[in-house]
Amino acid sequence: MLKKIAFGALGLVFIASPLFASADQLSDLQVQLQSLLAQLTQLRAQLNTTTNTAVSIATNAPQALCISLVNSLSVDDTDADNGGEVTKLQQFLASLGSSIYPEARITGYFGPATLRAVQRWQAAHGVVSSGDPDTTGYGFVGARTRAALAQGCGSTNSSTQVNATPATTQAAQPTTPTPSYSYPTPTYPSTAPSTENTAAATTIQVTYPQAGNSLENSGEKSSGQIATIQWNEQNGNYPVNIWLLDKNGQIIKGLGYSVPDTGSYSWGYDPSLTDDTYKIEIDVMYSSGTGGQDRAYSGFFTISQSPLSSVPTISNFSASATTISSGQPVTLSWSSNAANCSVWREDIGSSTNIAPNVGSATTLSVSPAVTTTYTLHCYTAAALASTGKSGPDASQSLTISVPNPAPSCTITATSATPSPSGFGAGYYYVMPNSNVTLSWTSQYADYSVWSSGDKDNPSGSHTFSNLTNITNPYSLTFYGSGGTTTCSINVYVDYKG
Repeated sequence: MLKKIAFGALGLVFIASPLFASADQLSDLQVQLQSLLAQLTQLRAQLNTTTNTAVSIATNAPQALCISLVNSLSVDDTDADNGGEVTKLQQFLASLGSSIYPEARITGYFGPATLRAVQRWQAAHGVVSSGDPDTTGYGFVGARTRAALAQGCGSTNSSTQVNATPATTQAAQPTTPTPSYSYPTPTYPSTAPSTENTAAATTIQVTYPQAGNSLENSGEKSSGQIATIQWNEQNGNYPVNIWLLDKNGQIIKGLGYSVPDTGSYSWGYDPSLTDDTYKIEIDVMYSSGTGGQDRAYSGFFTISQSPLSSVPTISNFSASATTISSGQPVTLSWSSNAANCSVWREDIGSSTNIAPNVGSATTLSVSPAVTTTYTLHCYTAAALASTGKSGPDASQSLTISVPNPAPSCTITATSATPSPSGFGAGYYYVMPNSNVTLSWTSQYADYSVWSSGDKDNPSGSHTFSNLTNITNPYSLTFYGSGGTTTCSINVYVDYKG
């Protein structure tokens, strides 16, 4: 444009001049030409100043406040999953300031900080304010949230397009600006959650794993777990999210989302983890308006894909006698490469630890009254570190038999009068046509049989009616694994009164 002005001016000068000019006239023309060139330089400078000013104004335009996303985004997504949209979302959230995204991390990974920022934005814009990503979409960038984020995008009346093309010495060429973040500045409610829950910011603690622990991730453990993550349970009203961080404190992956606040979580075998240093982050997910999220971290621990130590072995677990009399002492002995062992008595339906943490001891004296099974559990210090509890890693059992003795028994008559002294034990008398009830108990008996041949229980009672015979003998034979025993009783009918 400047060239057109310059040549137009020169043309006018030459047209107005005679075809053949004198030396004086030529000198005047040169003066006029120099003046026009000076004016041209001034116009160019003014135009450059105008261009730079326009760029400066565009660069300082209001912040980008809307975003158009194609994909749904959720925890653990990365830019590789969705063409860079995680970074695009994080840049948008960061542009809104610390009330929405105080961490302002632009990592391309959708981690807990991004989750919390999305939840704050959703609550502030009335999309959703409670629940979790799986149940209500709280923290999930789905169709409804993407539509809300995109409101105002592409509208020249309600948004500001950002064009930051740098100024040059040439006139700016017309360009079609690429739509960027644009949205009317949101108004956040006064109850918007703060960054931290100051009322509970120091309450939650990760109690396992702890700094210096070594965890086994070999997949060879019978539990199928790396460890049981533990924390001091809060009031149980809010779930927790559990994250795994690398040695630089950066989130690698989520281990559990909306986990009930029970104080423990089973962390299963994960072949994708390499041998390295890690730590755990646990976030208590308070509902919107209650003060944000309370979080805690474990110390740094190591994970190994190889077994931390060989599984303990137990050999020669034996007893000095395997068949004894009731109450007779017997010695249990064993050998093991384990750091610690314990002995358990197997009762019916339960087990009792009768010798916890016997350490390096290799013998134990017991005196079973009945046939009893004993189990030896042994575990290593490494197993303690990897499981967070006292094993066991190896076990063996043995049984000591205590044969039952011959049954013992007693039998008595109720509703009858014991015989006077001198008649001997087991004699009773009743009036004619009376009833008598016999009761009996026994030990080590499986059943009993009356002298009539009728089978009965090892303990019980039976009523006999209308006794008329002068002499009424009754006997029960008790049968058990240790033999048989017979108990008898005589009931007399007193006709003399």
